[in-house]
Amino acid sequence: MNEDADVQKMLSSVVLHKVDAEKGEGIELAKSYKIQGYPTFVMANAEVQPIDRWMGYSKPMLQEMLDESLADLSTVSAKRERFSKSPKAADAVKLARYDESMGEYGSAVGFYEKAGELDPEKTYAYEIFDATFSAGRRNAEGFGIDRTKKAADAVLASSTDGMEIIQVGQMMSYAAKQADDNDMAVSYIKTAVERTADSSDESVQKSRTRLLPTYALYVEKNPQKAVDLKKASMPEGWMDDAGQLNSYAWWAFENQVDLENAKVLAEKGVELAPEGKEKAQILDTLAEICNSLANCAEAVELTKLAIAQDPESEFYKKQLARFQELLAAKQ
Repeated sequence: MNEDADVQKMLSSVVLHKVDAEKGEGIELAKSYKIQGYPTFVMANAEVQPIDRWMGYSKPMLQEMLDESLADLSTVSAKRERFSKSPKAADAVKLARYDESMGEYGSAVGFYEKAGELDPEKTYAYEIFDATFSAGRRNAEGFGIDRTKKAADAVLASSTDGMEIIQVGQMMSYAAKQADDNDMAVSYIKTAVERTADSSDESVQKSRTRLLPTYALYVEKNPQKAVDLKKASMPEGWMDDAGQLNSYAWWAFENQVDLENAKVLAEKGVELAPEGKEKAQILDTLAEICNSLANCAEAVELTKLAIAQDPESEFYKKQLARFQELLAAKQ
């Protein structure tokens, strides 16, 4: 990231300390900072007191967040005290963003709602939805699917931002899978695709194109069209890229389409992937596909291979126990 000349210029006012959260001391450091997703940026002062914090990266976003954070170098604790004495929408938004990145979703939603009350000309419906969705995804107490739907509906009722509308469609598709109720997502996917059809924003159209396979599958009820659209949306050279092969195979598994072909592609991905975690991930995808094709025995063996590639992963050990239990039930 910081090899980019533009990014180097952005970072000239701060000292960037990168931490690999998957190795050594980084693992415990990530836990102590309650890291919810990657990348997470934490701006701190010389005493390592947090000033601001955010998740996600794009060059425009990094510039915006750095400018905003450097304009107010007060600590988060000071911002909380200031807000309690003299509430301002800007502080409410900063505290909401900070708490959301800490996994404190109830507090984050409360601050976003307060920001809306303090500045009625602005809407924070999408920010509230994003925090609510993240909470539901992590099964946070008090954030069931009905609350997520209500927050999504609020965005669609108030937003004219094409990207926000597309994001609601994409995220509600995920929420529906988690709730094992794909039909729930149909109206959101339909709205997202149809309301952005005439958008002149290139980024919106790119995101819309990525949503079209889901639209074909759940709105049009046309699995073959969904498969064709998904393949057409894959980047050039994807058939020779282990990560992209895994991406397609996982999509096919999640949607229970094109499984036989997805199995072949995942096997090719395993051959192409370097030793270690990347190969383990594709082996796990392949195991899930084999299990969906009623081959529990192969799923067990593939998961053993995944563990050999990434022996520190607790996830693959849980996967192995799950597949072994399924296999035993069939014998």
